[in-house]
Amino acid sequence: MSLFDNIPEGTDIIEVRKKVNKMLSEARKKAKPPKCILCGKEQSSFCNSHSVPQMCLRPIADRGKVLHASLAMGFDIGVVDLDGGVNKSGTFNYICRECDAKFFQDYENPDNIIHPPTDKFLAEIAVKNMLLQLSKRANEQELIPVLQRELGMYENPDDLSKIKTLDQKEYEEEVLFHQDIAKNNKVGGYQILFWKVLPYKVPIATQSAIVLPYDMEGNILNEIYNFDESVRMQYMHIAVFPLEDESVVLAFYHKRDKLYRQLRHQINSSSQEKVLQYINYLIFEHTENVYFSKKIEEEIKNNKMIEKLSLEAMAQLHTVMQMEREDGMPGTNLLEECRKHNRELRKTRKFVQKKKMKNPFEELLAASITPFLEAGEMMVRELENSGYEHFREEHSQAVCHGDCNQHNIIFSREGAGFMNFEHWHYEPQTEDLCLFMRKILEKNNWDPALGRQMVEQYSRKRPLSDGEFRNLKLRLSYPWRYWKLVNYYAANQKVWISRKNIEKIEQATALWKPWQYFLRSFS
Repeated sequence: MSLFDNIPEGTDIIEVRKKVNKMLSEARKKAKPPKCILCGKEQSSFCNSHSVPQMCLRPIADRGKVLHASLAMGFDIGVVDLDGGVNKSGTFNYICRECDAKFFQDYENPDNIIHPPTDKFLAEIAVKNMLLQLSKRANEQELIPVLQRELGMYENPDDLSKIKTLDQKEYEEEVLFHQDIAKNNKVGGYQILFWKVLPYKVPIATQSAIVLPYDMEGNILNEIYNFDESVRMQYMHIAVFPLEDESVVLAFYHKRDKLYRQLRHQINSSSQEKVLQYINYLIFEHTENVYFSKKIEEEIKNNKMIEKLSLEAMAQLHTVMQMEREDGMPGTNLLEECRKHNRELRKTRKFVQKKKMKNPFEELLAASITPFLEAGEMMVRELENSGYEHFREEHSQAVCHGDCNQHNIIFSREGAGFMNFEHWHYEPQTEDLCLFMRKILEKNNWDPALGRQMVEQYSRKRPLSDGEFRNLKLRLSYPWRYWKLVNYYAANQKVWISRKNIEKIEQATALWKPWQYFLRSFS
């Protein structure tokens, strides 16, 4: 998604970009604090502090430039320099030059980075990660009134501003906590989840603090949808540092953040390959501060082979995943599932529409929920009239993977394959295909041509019958993404204001028209 989505035809996009960039520049200037947060000295200017060490960007640079992950994955956010030089990539202005030069000497030292990390080393990384978060929130805080004034983007800017303020307070506390450890050289506080020096250079560099909602087995860690001020989010830190001939992969947390204890046990009992795959998933699912070698730009952006191999691998998997059904075996029923979801949507609609004092998320929900509920009810009626129970009986031996997402796909010289079959169950295999397609289509504005192309790729290995295609289209016509947001809201007792889910529901509603056009065009 971009600030430039839904701009009317004929608008001069260049002029719009100039205007937005001017607003961003204004917000950044206002966001700069009067004092350096690390030393407390008043400052007239701040240095360009790197969120990823320059020594880890240079090895992957092509003619001095690296590529930001947003552009590499095909998302034009349109308001930052995505194709930038090493000197400016991933920089933020929030600390003084003296602190930037002295405070991070341990972890930004190439002689130290390949050796087992000390607590001081880890503390410096944590400080840098939280400073980046703090800087981003401060910029966003100042950007809200600017966007409201110039573009009228927010109905409740004051409420949104309060959320950003609470975030800033939390980040400041984290900075000071880890700064104290580094400054006083305290030991024994951090727990390393994973550390490995790989004997080759990876083409990405990243460093970030993340709040992990689930562990490797899907158990809840942080209640990220609980916005109670008394609830502190617990952070883990990940980093990938490419060097000239090797790479360092690191994940750690502070022992006070006890939610990650079980994750540590899961990692310790897993193979190195599985852990690396898991960290790779965390990077792309939970971070933005990722930089690529420009040498692989075209391969990432334009090489449809990845998508093609994934779909072909799924089709081949489905061909062999056929098994006689026995009593007690796991299974799902799409019709019953969607009926249940619709009841939940109706119940939540009734609740939010009657509620007098609504938070920003609830206002958006109340204003947008009806068409999504109507779409869900229409899908159920069409599914009832489609002979679904007979179709399901025809496919009674079909087994689904149950979680066909990108993080469960592995690639090798031999091709693509799927892992993590913990969620397997009996159900027509259009369920797997629907989930995989939906995730990609949502990121590509529900492009009908892309949808047809994906079906064709799958069908090369396992042709879809007419009944399977009809069932696939019906599955794609249910508002899964919107229902998921509503379900999170209802499951958390309807009292929270999500940090990210206000934006998510805005994105979901913005996709309504492209989604409806897709359904009319997809045949």
